[in-house]
Amino acid sequence: MRYITFMSLVFLFCCKNSGDIQTLEPKTSFDWLIGGWKRSNDKVGQVTFENWSKTNDSLYTGISFTLQGTDTIFSEKVNLLKKGDHWSYDVALPEASLPFSFGLTQITDSSFICENPTNDFPKMISYQIRGDSLFATISGGGQLVHYWFGKMKN
Repeated sequence: MRYITFMSLVFLFCCKNSGDIQTLEPKTSFDWLIGGWKRSNDKVGQVTFENWSKTNDSLYTGISFTLQGTDTIFSEKVNLLKKGDHWSYDVALPEASLPFSFGLTQITDSSFICENPTNDFPKMISYQIRGDSLFATISGGGQLVHYWFGKMKN
């Protein structure tokens, strides 16, 4: 009797429709970036803002700018996008003809690191969320810059 029960279970699982099997691949999401952020550790007289939005599951867009008084003294546009099986952090500066690309090398539910070892500076860009605070660091080439942001209310 045990043999018949065992064989029935084997038959049942072997003949199950493969369309019912669920893939357990983790879904990459950067939704925690979405929204407006204001830098809290700026230089005196400067204010930096960063704003992220989600276009779709494969593209997040960001814009960052620094004001000194009413003058914009720095700006950049960023695309965090999926290229095939990999994610890329592409930075476009107004004075550059092509964006600088950084490949995603590490990710968790609340952080990520992107790297481009051939870039002069930065070579590494990291982001981490903790509550309503966003911490970004650019490093490499002998330099290290920390950006601390607070979430802006709508």
